[in-house]
Amino acid sequence: MKVVLVAPTPPDLSAFGVRSISAYLKSRGHGVNIIFLPGGVAMMKHRAGYEYRYEPRVLDEVAALCGDADLVGVSLMTNYFDRAVQLTRAVKGTGGPPVIWGGIHPTVKPEEALEHADMVCIGDGEEALEEILNRMGEGRDCTDTRGVWFKEDGRVKRNPLRPLVEDLDSLPFYDYDLEDHYVYHMDEGRIVGMTPELLCRSFPREPSPESTLYDPYGKMWRTYKTYTVRGCPHSCYYCSISIMKEMFPRQKHLRKRSVPNIIAELGEITAKFPGIEGINIFDDTFALRSEAEIADFCRLYKEAIGLPFYIQVSPATITEKKMELMIDAGLVFVEMGVQTGNERTRSMFNRSSTNEQILKAARIISCFTPRMFWPCYHVILDNPWETPGETMETLDLLLRLPRPFWLKRSSLVPFPGTKLYEIGKRDGWLTDERRQIYGKHLHTPLGSYPNFLIYLAGYSCFPGWLLGVLSRRFFTRLLGRSFLNPMYSLLCRLGDSGIVVYKGVRSVLTGDLDRIRNFIHKIR
Repeated sequence: MKVVLVAPTPPDLSAFGVRSISAYLKSRGHGVNIIFLPGGVAMMKHRAGYEYRYEPRVLDEVAALCGDADLVGVSLMTNYFDRAVQLTRAVKGTGGPPVIWGGIHPTVKPEEALEHADMVCIGDGEEALEEILNRMGEGRDCTDTRGVWFKEDGRVKRNPLRPLVEDLDSLPFYDYDLEDHYVYHMDEGRIVGMTPELLCRSFPREPSPESTLYDPYGKMWRTYKTYTVRGCPHSCYYCSISIMKEMFPRQKHLRKRSVPNIIAELGEITAKFPGIEGINIFDDTFALRSEAEIADFCRLYKEAIGLPFYIQVSPATITEKKMELMIDAGLVFVEMGVQTGNERTRSMFNRSSTNEQILKAARIISCFTPRMFWPCYHVILDNPWETPGETMETLDLLLRLPRPFWLKRSSLVPFPGTKLYEIGKRDGWLTDERRQIYGKHLHTPLGSYPNFLIYLAGYSCFPGWLLGVLSRRFFTRLLGRSFLNPMYSLLCRLGDSGIVVYKGVRSVLTGDLDRIRNFIHKIR
């Protein structure tokens, strides 16, 4: 049997779920093609408000590639919902094969998904899709497949959930067999067969540690992204992990791959694509592993891989010993979730870390910054339940963190299935899901005085003492008036544009034209 997996993706084409399912189905004897549709403006320049619209010719090409399939799968998160609807209509409008949706959004909102798709996979998809394909190939009914809901005669058939895959080592590595992959080519304006050049172009360019306070945008390395776990030890109320734990009770939700399995994957991928210059371990918190596991990983990684690597951590999981081990093995960049400095907001988010734990973790990380790139800390803004004074407590915390550091700001989005979604509905704040969720840009906080000061805190060259002065009550009352908010949005955009111009000029002066080429591909 043949399945075509359609993957609306970020520019990096990581698509972990799709690649895992593809590898699994291929290992079971099924034919699989993947169509990658990176989210560039070129394909979606016809937009209505915040609803992205593919150009008709792109949809026609997708439908043609799906014409001989027995099943078409579309994987999506909430902010890709509009794109999934368009792709599904394109396939079904030509009398194409049945369409199944999977991913976190269909998992938490299966009824909505079935308004467009024929089937919805809830939870892990490898075994469920294999069973459906096997039954279809044998001419048997598949509508009682566990872990999948169906639409029959306008009614929803809700099958029991399928247990999660516990042994991640039993799954094959992510599918990077390029001969079965297609991708939208930005230069040619059409879907083409994947090539090593196109794939390597999509690998993210991550910062190197060759930076200073006055030249923070140094050399960038091409990195390969991977996950070494499924699930998360935390249950933050702005994340869908909490509802997944409720949906699959009495099961091992946090599942880790073994260290030898991880090293084997990285060895295989770096041998296949020698242009890879670094490894990005994209787990929510890689440091959840014990010191013994970290030591084992670092020893094998240093021996077999030896490339710079990047991780994300949470404050309670980092220790000086773990950092020493990882720095010695090649760690060059750490991201950590701070989220908020206000205790009431932290309780609402169900975040367990205290300000002191955050400061302690940041101090540990800071001790190693001479040997790696500046750390990046994440904060969440635009919390409607938070007062401007409480937002200022996040600024106060940031001013206490050791400099230099980067700052990644997010705007709070109450994704379906999360506790904050329920709270937003209960409190009457969540009134327009299209605007507040589906069409909201996660990394574009609103314009406000507290948000602008936090934006400035992300520039390590901006004097911290001046931010402390500007956060005093006199200035917050004078400059925190709502009619000034558009000005703060404009100033943030101008600051971001200035960074882009600086990077461009620096790239020209240093001969790094590849960086400019990749930026053009990202925005086209």
